[in-house]
Amino acid sequence: MNSSLSGVLSSKRELIKLFSMAAVLAFAVGALSSIFIARTSLPTLSVIILAVCIILLVFTLLARELWYSLSFEDELEAIVFIDPKANEVIDVKSYEFANDLTRILSAVKAENRSIFSEWENCPLVLKKDSTIQELESSEEKTEKDDKKPSYIAIKKLTGEAAKIEVPESAKLLNEAVSFLMLESLSLHLSTYFNDWDEDEYITEYTRDHIPGALLKNRVLNLLSTPIEQRDVFLDAFPDRGDKKEGEVVSLWGSDGSMYSRFDLILPKGSKIKHEEIGHIKISTPRLTLEILNRYPGTSTSVSTSFIENYIGYKRRTIECRKVLVTLKCKIKPMSLLSAAGWRYYHWLDSYRSRARHEVDFEQFQNDISWSSVEHTLYAIRGRFIGLHRHLDAAVKKDGS
Repeated sequence: MNSSLSGVLSSKRELIKLFSMAAVLAFAVGALSSIFIARTSLPTLSVIILAVCIILLVFTLLARELWYSLSFEDELEAIVFIDPKANEVIDVKSYEFANDLTRILSAVKAENRSIFSEWENCPLVLKKDSTIQELESSEEKTEKDDKKPSYIAIKKLTGEAAKIEVPESAKLLNEAVSFLMLESLSLHLSTYFNDWDEDEYITEYTRDHIPGALLKNRVLNLLSTPIEQRDVFLDAFPDRGDKKEGEVVSLWGSDGSMYSRFDLILPKGSKIKHEEIGHIKISTPRLTLEILNRYPGTSTSVSTSFIENYIGYKRRTIECRKVLVTLKCKIKPMSLLSAAGWRYYHWLDSYRSRARHEVDFEQFQNDISWSSVEHTLYAIRGRFIGLHRHLDAAVKKDGS
């Protein structure tokens, strides 16, 4: 069920109203039944039991619907565009997932080659697995002899042959995506609680509160390590005495290096746990949020017009791989007994929307109205093809 926190709270209010109305209605029914029983031979207890059963049945059905709406799960499908020849992730304009992932991997490469060596030594897309060379050779043959057709085959594999071998670089990718999601949540929470500095019911959680996550996620540990402890930023503030007032929360170098101060502003009593690579669990007094990401190792389909006209690459020169991101949330049932304090949790719905617009590729294409743009491109292309044919016909006619 695609529910939301605001929807659950609204359902709770409606349920309370309905229960209050049911109580009033029960009183009215009781009064009427007393009059009715006084003039009939039906036993009083039977009428009362029947009325109570009807009210409880209605209340149970409504409570059941509210219970199922206490949890939700958002499935987001991101796409990583890779240039196999250069072994690089391609940046896609305005697609924030691709923008951030490119930036994060560049920062790892600039500062710690031992970590980035996983990407270099065991590429996400192996050249031997890519069909680029085969397709290019096929194109060359076709150019030499246009009469001979070229073919592209799609095979279905089953059993052992269908198992996908995920390279070692997938671990680095999952760590980078996990850091990306945490950074997005951190920025969102900081914006939401921007004017709540003096509020006693919220707490800022820093990297000191997540030692387990730092051990399991090398990207998070590397890029959130304080500037003073990193050699790559020695020239950023050569004279620390001249350092301007204020705390540096983000820093980017022209060489690709970056620093991001990790912090999550959450209701007091929250806990952050790193279950495994690509799995962060945030438990608060009233709800639990899990952020999961996984690279399944499979390709995905993207229109040729988008790759060639928007990204600027030939379709057969890049690989499109999907990354699955899941947001799971469960609202604690007992927390619904409290009517106050929910303003500390209304960031959840807006974060879900933000994550979908930043990560999900289908949503990104909707945001840029790609469907309309693509049809416009086809229309322009058709117009030029028609004009070209008209000119060819005119030339042939003049020649004859």
